[in-house]
Amino acid sequence: AGGGILAASYGGNSPNNAVFTGSTGGKGGQAGAVTLTLGSSSTPFAGSVTTTAPGKVGKEWGFLTRNSGAALAAISYGGQGTVTNNGSGAGFDGGDGNTATLKVYGTSATLLKTGGDYSVGVLAASYGGTSLDAYDASRSGGGASTATVSLSGGGAIQTAGNHSSGIVAVSLGGLGNLSSTSTSNGSGKGGVAGDVKVTNDFAITTKGSHSHGIAAISAGAGGGIFVWSKNSSFQWGDGNPASNTSSTVTVTNTGAIKTYGVDSHGIIAQSIGGGGGIGADGSMT
Repeated sequence: AGGGILAASYGGNSPNNAVFTGSTGGKGGQAGAVTLTLGSSSTPFAGSVTTTAPGKVGKEWGFLTRNSGAALAAISYGGQGTVTNNGSGAGFDGGDGNTATLKVYGTSATLLKTGGDYSVGVLAASYGGTSLDAYDASRSGGGASTATVSLSGGGAIQTAGNHSSGIVAVSLGGLGNLSSTSTSNGSGKGGVAGDVKVTNDFAITTKGSHSHGIAAISAGAGGGIFVWSKNSSFQWGDGNPASNTSSTVTVTNTGAIKTYGVDSHGIIAQSIGGGGGIGADGSMT
């Protein structure tokens, strides 16, 4: 159970430290650049990477933990800014995500295959860290950087589970916090998102529900792919009109794409300022 190959850089997550009255928190740490490459132009990767079921990846620290069986994943995630309750009004920003790049130089024999739910074939993600509630100040979410996927050589991606798209490339700026006592700023700004670029000639087949061929999303102030399992209302993204925006999304595909499940599109490309993205009701069958 678990992913096939994971390359990741996580910025320090300040809220992991206990915060008591009179203490001061800190800004989320900066993430580093992440690159995952299989094969090369002179020596292509002609094998397979297969997974059976999702398993927990990362520590039991909230945003660091992922239930995933992705075949390949490259993730750069800025740390979250911490709460402060020392009365100084000094909130802290989320850390910045860096570039996330995933390349496969394949052949017609190359196979990336997953069998479980929430198990995408290929994931490249750059996330800005969230700024959590401050005592008397609004702070900004961290910025995200470029997320790039490049697959060449005419291989194949096959997924069988629900919420298991073939290729997912996302750049998501972190959410700014909302201070209940601030009268000047209201809500902190969401972080800016970076460019998203997908180039693919692999044949993609997905069998499960909510399993797209290619999903490419750039969203300022959070967003991405969201599964809602509650009955209450929710706000997805940042309501602050001053929040930063998304960036360019480019998808170039020459491979065959087949999807069989409910709400499973061939290609989704979205650039969204202020958050949002692809929504799904987790209670639906």
